[in-house]
Amino acid sequence: MDTVTNWRERLISRTTRPARITTYKYWLWLGLLIVITGNGAFQYWNQLQDGLYVTDMRDRISWGLYISMFIFFTGVSMAGTVISAMLRAAKAQWRASITRVAEFITAFALMIGAGFIIVDMGRPERILSVYLHGRWQSPIMWDVMAITTYLTASVIYLYAPMIPDLALFRDRLKDKVGGLRNFVYRTLALDWNGSSTQFRLLGKAITIMTLIIIPIAVSVHSVVSWIFGMTLRVGWNTAIFGILFVAGAVFSGLATLIIIMAVLRKTYHWEEYITERQFRSEEHTSELQSH
Repeated sequence: MDTVTNWRERLISRTTRPARITTYKYWLWLGLLIVITGNGAFQYWNQLQDGLYVTDMRDRISWGLYISMFIFFTGVSMAGTVISAMLRAAKAQWRASITRVAEFITAFALMIGAGFIIVDMGRPERILSVYLHGRWQSPIMWDVMAITTYLTASVIYLYAPMIPDLALFRDRLKDKVGGLRNFVYRTLALDWNGSSTQFRLLGKAITIMTLIIIPIAVSVHSVVSWIFGMTLRVGWNTAIFGILFVAGAVFSGLATLIIIMAVLRKTYHWEEYITERQFRSEEHTSELQSH
């Protein structure tokens, strides 16, 4: 008979396997990503040497692929924050396999999106000048501060629920991984021992972050839209951009979350933990109606 203990042990074994075992597929993917990253670094070096002229952006076409990618990844980040926070606030029991994936999407999508801003700058070394000498009358300054706040809150919101998991990795993988990873697990686990007091305090911290991060997420996507909406160009100078950006972020972020969950489910054979229930919203609707 399958017990909860057996199910938990299978879950731990399946989810820690990628940290314990690396196959040739991992090295192939790593090699491909290194090649792509190296090519990007080389092209960016050329841009630093010759200026943004190499991108074909001019005074009338000042926002190209860089800003498009910034908007896309910032929008995608909406999925993790809003979906995870709302599921936690609603105390949905089926949320566990969704929230962690969503929180990772938020943190890393924001890092990538913010990186495109730096790449788009002709003089990236002047990024500190924005913080030190920025004008608060400028929407660009609002955007920089909003993204910084959002990224900081998202990283904390991702890290806090991971503390028990990091402690599990610290204890279960002690003799199965290298010294560097052992050090990382020990450090980030913050002496977690699973006591009731620690769980209670961690639960309070996550609840506070849940209440804080939802309005931050909505405000960030509104502020990002103002860069476009406050531009004095025909078709762009409109007040509706805020609503459009927030709505678009919700849809694109949710779509990204579904795709990534499906890929993880198939790649790592997590069908037992990321089930069809997480993809079929009507089941949850019927449950709510029955109650």
